[in-house]
Amino acid sequence: MAREFPSGSFENWTRCQVLLPHVAPMFDKKPTEEELLQDWAQVLYNAGWYLCMQGRYREAEGVARKAAETREDLAGQDAVGTLDSMSILALVLQYQAWSLLSIQVPAVFCFMWLLAYATASYSY
Repeated sequence: MAREFPSGSFENWTRCQVLLPHVAPMFDKKPTEEELLQDWAQVLYNAGWYLCMQGRYREAEGVARKAAETREDLAGQDAVGTLDSMSILALVLQYQAWSLLSIQVPAVFCFMWLLAYATASYSY
């Protein structure tokens, strides 16, 4: 499923919308086999990104938090995957705070931040 559920970027929204009901039951079923944990964390990361982009911050927070914790357990806190997951979690928490303050953040800003982050991450 990790290969099938795409990132939450705009061009994948239709596919994410179709697949989300099928992967959502996985969110609370952490695999016991270590070799499956990385794939599970990838699905959680992608789903968290998509949920953030959709403005579903409460759902995105739980999913992104699990992805970050799992990746940290697997690879350490300085690993790229862990940092990517932490950045999504931070973004979700930031937008959640803004929502509480009645400041509406369009999903396009979330996408723009992620695009800028990805570009900066791979430019060196």
